[in-house]
Amino acid sequence: MAWIMGVLGIFWGVEAFSQALRELPPQVLPASTELAIRLSLPSGFKLNLEAPNRVFLKKAGQIPIIRQWETAELRSGQFIVRHALRSGDSWVFEATLYLCEKANAQICVRDRFSQVVRAGAQETLRSSIEWTLRLPENMR
Repeated sequence: MAWIMGVLGIFWGVEAFSQALRELPPQVLPASTELAIRLSLPSGFKLNLEAPNRVFLKKAGQIPIIRQWETAELRSGQFIVRHALRSGDSWVFEATLYLCEKANAQICVRDRFSQVVRAGAQETLRSSIEWTLRLPENMR
């Protein structure tokens, strides 16, 4: 219900959702066969579980999507990529997330961002690594 309030707010001028795709600084990670990603939201915000949240993973410079996560899978704040990130690979995470203030669930924002993740120049693959995808604190 909170996301409906946010959408209605656009028409009433109460809430302005971010339309631009923000590019977060690229990250370099060790090459691995599995990547456990923890989603770190800005303080004071929570994921709106009623909204159409999405995270896409694709190889840089390519159109096909490797993996997609939606609201139900993002609920826990952690998701797993079981796809080898090999030395020299570049992935792009693109997300559209609807976040609401913890103190007032009727105040919501939409954030769209992308972040490039590159594998470092290592010869051996690690079996699994953890990485935290941190959204910036400046939501508005």
